[in-house]
Amino acid sequence: MGQNVTLACTTSSGKSGIWWYQASPGPPISDIFNVRGDAMNGYRRSGRFALRRDTDVDYSLVIKNVSLSDAGFYTCIIDDGYGEHHITKLSVAGTPITRGDVW
Repeated sequence: MGQNVTLACTTSSGKSGIWWYQASPGPPISDIFNVRGDAMNGYRRSGRFALRRDTDVDYSLVIKNVSLSDAGFYTCIIDDGYGEHHITKLSVAGTPITRGDVW
């Protein structure tokens, strides 16, 4: 908890991706970023979610100050949301009093 974490995702040059979040496998799915790179829903308001964008093919998701509620399944779909799916399971451990590990 409390650390920043980057979930890697790369796409083709000139293309983008989309990011989805699920607390557990199966619905519901929440959109985090759309193909334009716009933060969606409450992710925009939190200010803790961003795209790394170090290069034109980098579409990695950065989560700042990770909390227990961020645990779940994150899916990056490359090439404007029509390409391969990359699913990352984020586990968060710790308590608000003691700093824990982020895997």
